[in-house]
Amino acid sequence: MTELVDFEKESEKDLAVNDRFKSALDIMVYWSLLIGILGLIGSGFMIIASLAVLVVPAGPFASGFIALFYFILGLVSAYPSFKLVQFSRKSRMALKTNRHEDHTDGIEQLKYYFQFVGISQLIFFVIVPVLYFLAMILFGIFAVAMS
Repeated sequence: MTELVDFEKESEKDLAVNDRFKSALDIMVYWSLLIGILGLIGSGFMIIASLAVLVVPAGPFASGFIALFYFILGLVSAYPSFKLVQFSRKSRMALKTNRHEDHTDGIEQLKYYFQFVGISQLIFFVIVPVLYFLAMILFGIFAVAMS
């Protein structure tokens, strides 16, 4: 069973937050807020584009499947951006209040962001080679069928 540690009694094990740490966190908060907001805006554009594909006829590629794909992609890509914005807000509060709970809440949001990005990268590095392999097989089949 995990033992609870009282940080007030064990100050030598407590995380020291000095001015250098606060300065670095302040810069991280600023940039994470900027990147998070830009990501949310990009996700919003993707969702709007998915709806535009349904409304505006754009040739053979204007289908419900493509609109659904972009809509889901817009929603999924909003999650890491939202987590960055939450990290920024909670960490900004931590810089103002100097409370460990606020620091922990902010770092937890950053943890969720990195978990999502890491898992999506692993999925990407598995799916892309499989799709390339399937594309080579399909192109090979079409080449043999056309000759």
